[in-house]
Order: sequence, then structure tokens, then C-alpha cells
Amino acid sequence: MVQMTTLRIGGMSCGACVRHVTRALEGLTGVVHVEVNLQQQQATIEHLADWADEASLIAAVKDSGYVARAVGRDIYTQADERPTCCGG
Repeated sequence: MVQMTTLRIGGMSCGACVRHVTRALEGLTGVVHVEVNLQQQQATIEHLADWADEASLIAAVKDSGYVARAVGRDIYTQADERPTCCGG
């Protein structure tokens, strides 16, 4: 079954950042479609629920150098380092 998940992304500031996040999410097994919006600082992901869950989507974004949270949750916690442009 295809599920849609929207994540808030922290640390994106340019088109290259959007491409990094998009590639990270598209690289996961079970991801069908990804839309990353720089202005809204979020990503909408269509994925197969049995193959990619919210935790794996968030981990992929984090591994690419950004911060991610499910919509409705604070984007940064005290434990997070605020990323710089392009995940560096």
C-alpha cells in the first residue's frame, strides 16, 4: 500500500540542498515519489508502507546532513546541531 509522509526539513538553503535531500530519499527502497520544497522547508514522500517507514525516511535525511521531523513536531531539539548549507 502506498503511503504519503510529509517531513519538515531543517538546514536547506539552496537548490543543491534540495537535490541532496531528494537523492537521499529517492535512494531508499520502497520510495515511489519525492517532492522537496525549499520555501516550505519540507519534503512529501510517497512510499510503500511495508518497505519504507517514517523512521527510515528521517534517517535518510539525517544521513545526508540535514534535520528532519514529522510535520507537527518541532524541527530542532537541543540535541540537534543546526546544519549549514548543503548538509555540511
